[in-house]
Amino acid sequence: ARSAIRRLRRSNPGAQIVVTGCYAQRVPEEIAALPGVSSVIGNSHKHRLAELALGSSSNSTSSFVPISALEGCWPTNGRGARTNDERPIFVSDIFAHTELMAAPVFDSANGRTRPNLKVQDGCDNRCSFCVIPSVRGQSRSLPLARVVDEVNGLVSAGYQEVVISGINLGRWGHDLDGHYRFEDLVRTIVSETSLAKLRISSVEPMDWSDELIALMAESPRIAKHAHVPMQSASDAVLRRMHRKYRPWHYYNKLQKIRAAMPD
Repeated sequence: ARSAIRRLRRSNPGAQIVVTGCYAQRVPEEIAALPGVSSVIGNSHKHRLAELALGSSSNSTSSFVPISALEGCWPTNGRGARTNDERPIFVSDIFAHTELMAAPVFDSANGRTRPNLKVQDGCDNRCSFCVIPSVRGQSRSLPLARVVDEVNGLVSAGYQEVVISGINLGRWGHDLDGHYRFEDLVRTIVSETSLAKLRISSVEPMDWSDELIALMAESPRIAKHAHVPMQSASDAVLRRMHRKYRPWHYYNKLQKIRAAMPD
């Protein structure tokens, strides 16, 4: 990321460079110190990215955090924190956010025909190797009615296929009133929208329930595509990682998916 920032500055010396994402949330001061960086916007303010990048709120004291205020909150570069009003930092406690702030839709590279609808963010797992909970916060879900509205809007715009995604997608709904399950989301999209094809992105092994597998197998409108991540095939390594599955769990899930959808 640092190399990309430097390269951008060399090739576009007059450009405004705004840095956002997990790296920006974790060590904003480190990024702000890089030559050419105009502002740093953490995941906490990512839903206001366009507004902040355009400068409409650059004088807002409610969201502006001077670099000098960050000492002790994030690792410094050894020289201590410093104030630089030319490089504003927009970062706040990611755990203060209890709802999904936005539903950004991204077109993938395949002819702009398969947009990606983010319906979940954050993660409640505490895997030993992973920084995501500290930079994305707790698991937050887009409400069911909002998801339906978003999908219907994409269908009205002419899209035939939509990918639903999230940081820990299978945990969708656990934080919502009503204690929804991920299967409820999939079933509702199929029943309450006219979307021709729903594609499910990565879902952890423990969240491939029998009901989810059956839904995918039975509905011709759900893409027969299962992305099941496996961090390691070693039981001992998975334990040290604090993962919530074991190799035999993974094997059993794949057997069930294969049995329901041989192709």
